[in-house]
Order: sequence, then structure tokens, then C-alpha cells
Amino acid sequence: MPAYVPILKAKAGELEALQHLEAPPTPLRPLLELMPPRSRQQSGDLEEAEELDDASASDTGQGPAEPANGGGETRRLTRQLRKLALAIRDDLPAGTICSIDTAYIDGLPIARHAWESLAATLTERLEPTPIRPVFRLTDPPERLAWVRGVIAEFSAGACLRLGSPDRDADARQAAELLGQVLNQLELAPEQISVVIDLWAIEDDRDLQRALATAEELLKWTDQRPWQSVTVASGAFPASISHLPGDAVSPLPRRDAALWRQLQERQSARLPDFGDYAIAHPAPGGASRAPMPNLRYATETEWQIWRQRTPQEIGNERFCIICRNGRCQVKRDRGQ
Repeated sequence: MPAYVPILKAKAGELEALQHLEAPPTPLRPLLELMPPRSRQQSGDLEEAEELDDASASDTGQGPAEPANGGGETRRLTRQLRKLALAIRDDLPAGTICSIDTAYIDGLPIARHAWESLAATLTERLEPTPIRPVFRLTDPPERLAWVRGVIAEFSAGACLRLGSPDRDADARQAAELLGQVLNQLELAPEQISVVIDLWAIEDDRDLQRALATAEELLKWTDQRPWQSVTVASGAFPASISHLPGDAVSPLPRRDAALWRQLQERQSARLPDFGDYAIAHPAPGGASRAPMPNLRYATETEWQIWRQRTPQEIGNERFCIICRNGRCQVKRDRGQ
């Protein structure tokens, strides 16, 4: 049975959704993208407050020490990761193994100090709950060294992510780089979960691009006994501001269409299914007082309900749309 690999920003809302999952009908392997820390004035994410046991560890002098360099940004990142680790350890369905991707912080000035803090925090908070660090074939040696350290701590292997927002992965380049990277990580293919990330599928023409790329890379992955192979993409639009208010709007799920076409062509070894859930693959920008909306997924489309509500009533706007939205979606779908 194919597994489901949701690619999620490791933020409060996404983790809360995972925490409310019942036992999923298919194997679940979330890939969580760690986001740069935000200031207290930008509250709303995981670093907003520390857990009680974080404070207790501080009082007893236990827990990973804050790095001397990096300042408040690194401390906020450490608090953010502690909350993420607690959610992974305590709230996800039993047997769930998450992959952790730090790509969004790797380019920050604090990256090297952050890696030290990440390794210490993950080791203390998660054991014995396993995780897999995400790596890319183009990662620099210092980042691969950090990945190797996390692999050694948790003994759950690693996740190889192919593709980027800028361009699709190339099978020939992957073949050239793979051996050297595996030697540095001291890993065999059997210990690696591969995620072929096709990023955003914007239209039907883009769907054909993604299908051709996926088939090429699946031929390459068929040459080795990987732990698992996932084809992932995202088809939710970057903005839904163009959709009408007080109405349900259907949007095609081209990510699901991609996987169904692969299913027809890959009868011998069907890859696992990955997506970006009800979000665009790119991090969302801050939006002031957006129109509240509810998003429902079916096998072939999303149903988006947007409702006009007075901005001055604040969070009550979402209470109103939650009371009205589900009934409206069912009515529009004829259920």
C-alpha cells in the first residue's frame, strides 16, 4: 500500500492538524520544513512560548545549552525546535517517522550554530522517537557532516530530496553525485527514503512537464533498492484572493492527477504519494485580514469556501465561517 508523505511547514497550524489525526488508513511519513524564527512581534508560530518542561529543564541546568553565538535568533530557533520535537514525540500516530528539512535556515548567518543546537535539541527531546534528516546531493560538506551526526543518533536513515523550487532534478547529475554523497554519509540506498519533489504544478501544461520528469527519475530510482520512493508535488494556488466570496469554488487537484497517471504507467512499482496539502509549496507571505476560508479536498479537486465577515470582530470571523462553511460545501456538492 502506498504511503502518504505530506510536505508541511513546521508551524503551529500544521502541527496542530497532525496532532488531531486519527490512525491514518495508509502509512504516514510527514516531511516537515523548519522555518526561520520569527520575532515576538510576529507571533503565531511555534516559538511563541516554551513548554513547561522546557522551563523545568532550564531550572535544573539540564537540556541543550544555548550557543554563545547567534544571539536571540538562535535562541528563538531552539525554542521553536523544542516545541516541534514535543509534537513529534507525543502527538503523532504511533510508528510515524518524520523527515526534518532545514533548507530554509541553511542559508542564514546563524546556520552553523543552529545545526549544533538542532542536533542537541533533537537528541534530548526525541529519543527514542526516530526522525530522518533531509539532505540533497548538492549539499556542502559541513551540512552533510551534520546530517551524518543526526543519522548516527537516531539510526533511522535519511531522506534524499530531489528537485528544488528553481528546477527539477536531473537523473544524470544525480547519478554522478550519488556515490560521493553516500560515502560521506556512510549510508546505503536501503537506508534512504527518496522524495522526488516536482514543486508547484500551475496548469495542465505544467502537469505534463512534471509527469515526464517523474518518469525519468523513477527509472533512475529503479536501479537501486531504496527504502522508499515518493513522488511529491503541489497544485494549490499561491493565492485564492481571486475567488468569489460567499461561494464555494472548485479547483482542480493536478497533484492527484499526476499520481493517477503515474499509477497507470508504473504498475510494477508504484511510488508513494506526496503533496503540500492545502497550501502552495512556497512559504506564504503575511496577509492583512484575509477573507476567512475553508478548504476541503476530494480525490480530484479542492472545494474552497470564502465568506465575507466584518473585520472588526477579529477571530470570531472564523467561528462564523466554520459554522456555515461545511453545510455550504455539502449543499453546493449536492450532498
